[in-house]
Amino acid sequence: MHETSPYYAPMNEATKRIETARNLMTTHGVGDWTLTVNRRAKTRNGLCNYTTRTIEVAAKMLHPDYPESNFLNTVTHEIAHAIAGFEAGHGPVWAAAHRALGGDGERCAKRVKGHEAPHAWTGTCPKGHFMKRHRLTARSRNSSCPKCAPYYDPANAFVWKRTA
Repeated sequence: MHETSPYYAPMNEATKRIETARNLMTTHGVGDWTLTVNRRAKTRNGLCNYTTRTIEVAAKMLHPDYPESNFLNTVTHEIAHAIAGFEAGHGPVWAAAHRALGGDGERCAKRVKGHEAPHAWTGTCPKGHFMKRHRLTARSRNSSCPKCAPYYDPANAFVWKRTA
């Protein structure tokens, strides 16, 4: 990746943030879990996988321009999931665990301007409405405009063009 890309993190900052996340995991009793970095994550910041006992963070969060407070909130969000358990979801038990770890107890992270991944596909309907997608699946490829019709209508089908 190009050095000016928000998805490129200089090694020293990335290493520092990864070490911070691992230290938090150890401090809060999930040090035996694995920490991974997902370079493909576009819309999510983190993930807690109970089956593989893995906490995942998006690579964009390792960039020095990405606010450290958002990074820490995401890491504590995922650690809270690991502590509270699968059944807790984003309910009160999970929220209390997240706040106890120093997080905000909120289900969704705040978007950080300038760190959104560009959409690879844009679909336009015959009336000019558009929809953006990161990936074009078979289902989205055969979709129609929800503003023009509440159900699938071939007359309002999107025409998809690659934009990135």
